[in-house]
Amino acid sequence: MNDLPYAFFDDLFSRITVLQTLTKQEMLSGRFGQCASCWEENYHDKQLQILDGRLIDVFCSRNSTKTSLFSAKFRARNVVVYDASTGEVPKIYRELHRSLDKHRKERQGILYLCLVSSALDAEWIQMFSAWKNLNSLEVFCAFTGPVVQLLENLLNQEQLVALIIRNKSYGPTEIDLFVKLLEQKQFLELQFRNRTGDNVKDRIFAEEDLGKFAGSAIGWERCVELHDDLFEALGRVEEVSIQFKKQNLVVSYYNCDATAEMTESQFMDGVTQCELRFLHDH
Repeated sequence: MNDLPYAFFDDLFSRITVLQTLTKQEMLSGRFGQCASCWEENYHDKQLQILDGRLIDVFCSRNSTKTSLFSAKFRARNVVVYDASTGEVPKIYRELHRSLDKHRKERQGILYLCLVSSALDAEWIQMFSAWKNLNSLEVFCAFTGPVVQLLENLLNQEQLVALIIRNKSYGPTEIDLFVKLLEQKQFLELQFRNRTGDNVKDRIFAEEDLGKFAGSAIGWERCVELHDDLFEALGRVEEVSIQFKKQNLVVSYYNCDATAEMTESQFMDGVTQCELRFLHDH
């Protein structure tokens, strides 16, 4: 692996940092670990804030800290944050198109849309849907008709790799779209950061063919019981995580306050995150 060009590692780690840190990868030896350590130290996001139809701020940040000192080479995401202060659909000002086109066409970092407001109309939906390099969508707002329409457009274009849900307003229609996303080959992760998601778990386990979800994962920021007695206990794969496996399903539970001395029961009492991952056949 030391013979691989640095450009290969830059491309690899730019994709990984969108979903997770590189703390594990940087522990490896050779060029792989060296490049991972460099990315872990320097990766960041560029954020573009749209408020009431205007681009009001552009800045780079890492761990909520603003700075202009980051190298564009290590950019993980170009995050477009959409909001409307009055709840009414704002006009798209002409200069917004020019400003956004300049930033969103940059090669560094994937394009990530964060919907804080659901105040959208056909023109906004058309603009966001036209971004063929839009790979991630995060939804803070309610799943109104326009938001569902945008998600359907992105689903049909088969371009999303991640969907993050932060509200509780979804129902059967939205869950159908979530399931269809999980079936797409390019899609990697569906995350629920809203303390809900049990209905999605029930829908997934009701599917007869779980193999169609291979390569994707679902994460919850809470403890959701995802395994039963038919799963094999893999034990503590790390101090902060424990895993269970059944065929091509791997369930991981995370307890950031765990210690090596904890029993499994004590560990599970402190779980704050969990993940269901669908593996490919070997």
